[in-house]
Amino acid sequence: METQYNKISETELEVTKSTPIVEPTVTKYERSFIENQIIQIQKSKDEFDALRDTEIKECKNILVAMDAVGIISNPIEIKNEDNLFIEEVIS
Repeated sequence: METQYNKISETELEVTKSTPIVEPTVTKYERSFIENQIIQIQKSKDEFDALRDTEIKECKNILVAMDAVGIISNPIEIKNEDNLFIEEVIS
């Protein structure tokens, strides 16, 4: 895939992407739009990561509670890429 960048104005860039099968796609971007997109995407990513961190912390707390009362792991079956079962112990 080939990408071409063409300056339209002081605040605009035209991006042309082409693939061998599909007609070229031409999209015009305002610089301020792209800058804002980065801010919004990063904000969303940070919120998502914070939620996952909270879930991980909760799981670790549960494992600590399990350790305190002597609960151990059971073997589980996991299929590999050949769809064969592999026994694995979660620790």
